[in-house]
Amino acid sequence: MIKKSNNKKIILFSIIFVLIIIAILLTYNLIFKDKEVSRTVMIYMVGADLESKSGLASTDLKGIDYDKMDNKNVKVILIAGGSEKWNNSFIDEDETSIFELKEDGFEKVKTQKLQNMGDENVFKNYLDYVYTNYKTDKYDLIFWNHGGAIYGSQMDEISDDILSLNEMENGLKNSKFHNKKLEVIIFRTCLNGTLEVANSLEDYADYLVASEEVTYGTPFTNVLNFINKIETTDSSYDVGYKFIESYKDHIKTLKSTYSNDSDIYSTYSIVNLNKIKYLTESLNEFINVINVKENYKEISRIRSNLYQYAYTQSDSADYDMVDLYNLITKLKKYDENKAKKVLNNIENAVEYNWATNNNSRGISIYFPYNADKNVKKLFLNIYSNFKNLDKYYNFINTFYSIQNQNDYSYSFSNNKVDVNISNKEADFKLELTDEQKDGFAKAKYIVFRDNKDGYYHPIYIGTETNLNGNILSANIKDRQLKVIDKADKSFNGYILTLIESETSNDYIKYNTSVILQNFKDFNDYKMDNAQMNLILNRKTNKISINNVILNNKENLKPNSTSVDLNEYKNIAFGSFKYKILDDNGNYKTDWNSNGIYEGVEIDVKDIDFKIQNLDDEYDYYCVFMIKDINNKTYYSKLIKMN
Repeated sequence: MIKKSNNKKIILFSIIFVLIIIAILLTYNLIFKDKEVSRTVMIYMVGADLESKSGLASTDLKGIDYDKMDNKNVKVILIAGGSEKWNNSFIDEDETSIFELKEDGFEKVKTQKLQNMGDENVFKNYLDYVYTNYKTDKYDLIFWNHGGAIYGSQMDEISDDILSLNEMENGLKNSKFHNKKLEVIIFRTCLNGTLEVANSLEDYADYLVASEEVTYGTPFTNVLNFINKIETTDSSYDVGYKFIESYKDHIKTLKSTYSNDSDIYSTYSIVNLNKIKYLTESLNEFINVINVKENYKEISRIRSNLYQYAYTQSDSADYDMVDLYNLITKLKKYDENKAKKVLNNIENAVEYNWATNNNSRGISIYFPYNADKNVKKLFLNIYSNFKNLDKYYNFINTFYSIQNQNDYSYSFSNNKVDVNISNKEADFKLELTDEQKDGFAKAKYIVFRDNKDGYYHPIYIGTETNLNGNILSANIKDRQLKVIDKADKSFNGYILTLIESETSNDYIKYNTSVILQNFKDFNDYKMDNAQMNLILNRKTNKISINNVILNNKENLKPNSTSVDLNEYKNIAFGSFKYKILDDNGNYKTDWNSNGIYEGVEIDVKDIDFKIQNLDDEYDYYCVFMIKDINNKTYYSKLIKMN
């Protein structure tokens, strides 16, 4: 009997043990297994001229496919406006309505009259509508439009108003999201990958995804298709990463469309906003030890040579944005330990960074230098309102004041010059005084060819110069480009005016002016002025056409960003020749105020290029164009090269 009773106890204990194991497994499954959650992706889309002229917003929206996404758990809510014309059938330019992505596409869920999307209340009301009507576990926000760095983004084409960073912050603070952080804020814009943007939004989202540099859109690729790949288990980082991967694919398509000789310079990063306060604290602590007045010359020289976003590539000087990591690295001698702390905090905050060269480490910062004086005043006034950046504001404001008041002038017109021309070299050297060296920031050079008719042809404007001790030098060997007519063997080629736009160890990018022509009959004649962008592959020493951009964007076909040369019969390559000497034989710095245009016309299919050294048939001259620490420009004397 006792034995029988023990068997019952054993069986009962076994059943209890199994039930406990099952309970543990169920609990583990509930706690630790990836749990499906609901998510709402908000798109604040201001189409502006990007949409009205090229249809880029509509192209991006077409990439979101309801059938390919997790439409049960992921909602896409769009507000669209701010464009004079929309290139799709569901958005009305006379409205600023709200749409939900459904099985048959975007369906209007709230009709609204035309509103200014640069107004913080329009932004706030949109956030409130989504929060009230779409109760989900996670919310993401995408800004789609132009970007203006610390000026903001979301430029409304109709009202000509922009949503400033202060208005973005106020819109979030006053909305129903003030107590519920967004997962990730993505800027499908230019230039908004800044510390100032992160500083403004740090209390309202976990992650920021944005670009330090200008971004690109085309009518034949889209970026918002990353939404199709969002899974319910994705973290904020995962969502940001998928967006950047989609943008990278977009850039690869652009690169293969135009040229494989170099990358289209692009950036995007994922920034953890929860770590921004540590970064701003360490930045203020470091920057506060630097005496700007005592070290102005060196700081100015550092700033002058930093890569500036939208300027180095696109020649827009206004924004004055530079990479924060590179800036601190150049300034770290003033306090190595404090600088190291800033650099570590940048690396901690920037959890993922993608850039096509070494100029970018994931987050930029404003440093006034190249912009117009009035623009600097405007931006510094904006900057005074950024929280937690007071010490850095004092730093750049003091720098600006010194630069603006410093009227010291240098002269480089009487310096000793050395010229060395051989089969291997084509050097032009300028010896600076100690005082000039102290005030030197950077230099370019211009090479002229004497046409022997009183006029001079500028054949090259280059940026690769070197200051070694007191000697400033430039090597102009193989800087002369001839365009060749493959169909005309008697034609010796025509020398182009090349402007160097970017250099690397692998390539040099140039641009030159052309006229595109297509003549069918007297009633059908097409002619467009354009900029042809060329690339020299330094390994093969071969030139290729990267792209051709029309000067008059109105002449572009709808949904086009550049020109297909097959649409034209001929290209006229030409340049201006100028009288660069005054009546006394002295070099004139305003020589390019007038000139005479000349050139040659070649059939598109017969174009070829040849790089060569200076031609013995002509005389060549070179001049340095020098920037000092106050960002003033000077010219050396004009020196004969051969």
